[in-house]
Amino acid sequence: MILEDVVLFPQMMLPLFIFEPRYRDMLKESLDGSRMFCVARRRVEVDEECPERVAGLGLVRVALDHDNGTSHLVLQGISRVILRSRGQYRTFPNYEIRPLETKIENDERVHALSLRVKQIAENLLNGTSGEQECLVPLMTSDKAQNNGHSEDAGRARILEYLKYMEDPEQIGDLVASSLVRHSDLKQQLLAVSSLEERLDFLAKCLIEENNITNE
Repeated sequence: MILEDVVLFPQMMLPLFIFEPRYRDMLKESLDGSRMFCVARRRVEVDEECPERVAGLGLVRVALDHDNGTSHLVLQGISRVILRSRGQYRTFPNYEIRPLETKIENDERVHALSLRVKQIAENLLNGTSGEQECLVPLMTSDKAQNNGHSEDAGRARILEYLKYMEDPEQIGDLVASSLVRHSDLKQQLLAVSSLEERLDFLAKCLIEENNITNE
């Protein structure tokens, strides 16, 4: 599935409304089989519909069908994948894929960077860093709309997850999907295989997007 300004990270919950005939076909085939499909961000530098090379593979957790053939569903991100050549013909975009493996070169460096990212995120969510209040997006879209109650609930939920989360990769994906606002930066974070480089870049994104001067 190719969507504008949407980036699916591992463990992220993405609500979707399926209405295009081609994606109805895709959903039916997915539900009849693995219950999985990919979400790829549309490349902005080309006119035709073309996906970014790295996408998110998701698992359909909930699907609600409507009488008019449309569906609401919740997709959970499972892993990063690289889109390769076009696969067998379908009415919907179809690519061969392979996993994008996360590389860890230096455990101590990765651990230190994950703690730094975690601290910056907690400060932002608690309103103790930056010049602007941190908004928690409901989706990974630059165009997503927020309201006060949803933002408060979102902040509390993410803070609770971060409190008990220790895995550096999970910390990075949660923070990137929740707190990075611009989809071009999210796509870059999705595509980095080195966990050390990913976490370092994530910290810089948070600092720059939120005008943090004390980091």
